[in-house]
This record gives sequence, structure tokens and C-alpha cells, in this order.
Amino acid sequence: MPSSQEMKVQNTFDKAMDQINNLQKVFRDEGMLAKAVVDLGGNQDFGAIQEAFDNLYGALEDAHYDAMAHIEVESVKQKLGMTEDKSIKVNKEVDLAGDSIWDREGENPAKVMVMSITIENPYEPGGYMDDDEDDGYRKVDVEHDGPWSIYTDSGFAKAISEIVGFGVDFTEQGMQEDGMASMEGTMGDAMESVKEGRMGYKDADKLGRENASRIDNALRRKVADMGKDIRDVMPGDLDEMRYEIAKELGLVESKLTEGYESKVISICKDAGIDCSFKDGKMYVAKEDMAKAKKALEDNEDILELPDMVAENAELDRLKYLIGVDTIREMKQ
Repeated sequence: MPSSQEMKVQNTFDKAMDQINNLQKVFRDEGMLAKAVVDLGGNQDFGAIQEAFDNLYGALEDAHYDAMAHIEVESVKQKLGMTEDKSIKVNKEVDLAGDSIWDREGENPAKVMVMSITIENPYEPGGYMDDDEDDGYRKVDVEHDGPWSIYTDSGFAKAISEIVGFGVDFTEQGMQEDGMASMEGTMGDAMESVKEGRMGYKDADKLGRENASRIDNALRRKVADMGKDIRDVMPGDLDEMRYEIAKELGLVESKLTEGYESKVISICKDAGIDCSFKDGKMYVAKEDMAKAKKALEDNEDILELPDMVAENAELDRLKYLIGVDTIREMKQ
């Protein structure tokens, strides 16, 4: 059993984080308080408050790690009575790339010993996603002899990917521990179909620390608006949410290729709809918008709908023929 001091420290941090999550729910833009403020004629913009909560939560996570990191992972498991899952015995040294953004003092080793790897299939009977169709997603825990700050090291991620036979990357920073790396990946052909829709912490970090922080803050607010604790959301779901947030912030572009655009145009043509692409957006007559959307949604080859812009065909034709200024004069 954990000592009384360990339990006291753990419970204190848990309660503090729960209080922040609860306060975030109170001050969300669509909450009861916001509606009450609007009814009073006041300003319900709680963005600054939410950002302060996000920063405080992050500081608590760092303090939690500093307080508990000296407790060895295996010792904690034994004290808590946790049982070992079946794992792959590795006992192999792997090279680090030395590019972890968390190795601020440059103290990470050049190599780490990987003892074992546990791959969890959440879709198998009894798994937390056993009601869903298996898309290949796997949770991967890696036991090693290095510090938690190898988090985001590309050499480590590459080595583990080669060992397990499919691409894996790190999950959340808060899920990393000394001696245990929390990772995830997608097995088989399913990986290609979901790759664009996921963004791990490492992917966000590649956009720069400031942008990664913007994504993380927006993610926490989104989870709070859902009435959930971020620790209760599955890593794969967080990756999908993070990707959508990055798209909304204009930090990533949809990977729509010319081949994709040609496919969309062909589908619309078969449905008797004229459309065109410009700057990655699909332009279609306003009266054909609903029909085009349905035709694309019904086609199994279209995994993501393009940004669609409704046009007034006759007005646009006039603009093209006689110019915008003349149109304005005609309206006047």
C-alpha cells in the first residue's frame, strides 16, 4: 500500500486539479453563469479566465511531477497492487536523436535500454472501445531506463516503431514517467485513413511552442465545455480534437491533393453538378450545394469533405462579363 504521505500528496494534487476543472466548467462561454451575465447586459467573455486556469493547471502538472517523480515506476505499481499485463520482452539499447524539447539542460542520455513493450488493443472484448469498429489504434507502453524527458525524442519514437512493426508516437506529456513512455499508433492499412485526422503532442510541438500552447489551451477549454476531465478522455480522441483545433486556428492545411479535387469534380459531374476548385476551396452553385454535399458524403472514397463555397451563378457570370464596379452601379 502507498504510504500515508504519498497518498496525502497525491490526493491533494488530484483535488486541486479537479477544482480547476470544475471552475473551468463554471466559467465556460456557454455555461449558466455566462447566460446570466448576458441577461444582465454584461460582457460574458471569459477567455482570459480560461487561459489563467489553463496556465495554473499546467503549473500544477509540473509541480505534481516534481513532487512524485523520484518514486520509481515499478515500486509505485507494486504499492498500488497493479498487475502486469502481457508484454514483449525487448532488453535492447536504442539510440536517441537528442531532439527532445523537454531536455532543456541537455542531460538526456545518448541511449536508453528498452526492457519491455506492452501493446493494448482497446477494441478487444473487455477493452474500453470494444463496442466500436477496430480502426487499428493501439496504446503502447514502453518500459525503459531513461528519464521522462526523452518525451518527443524522434530517435526513440523511430526505434519503438521499428520494434513493434507500425508507426508510434508519444501521447500526452502528463502521461510520461521516468522509466515508462506512453505512446500510441495505428496498425495496418487503417493508419493511412486516419493519419490526417490525428495530431499528437509531438506533432503540435513541431508547430512551435507558442502554437502548441494555443492548441493545448483550446483543447482544455473544449474538454471542459464537454463537461469532462481531460484525464478521462482517450488519447486517440484527444489527438483527433487537437487536429481539428489546429485546423480551426489555421495552423495546418487539409491534405487535399489535385487527385482528390479531380475525384470530387468527377463525382459532382456524375450527379449533374458543375463545380470548380480555387485555393483549395470548392465552388458550387447555391442551389446545388445540398445535392453536392450529399453526393460526396455517399461516396466511400471521400473521407473528408472540402471547404464548400456557395455561388450565385448568374451574378458571378455578370461580374465576370462586365466587372464588379458596374454591378454595384446597376444595384444602385
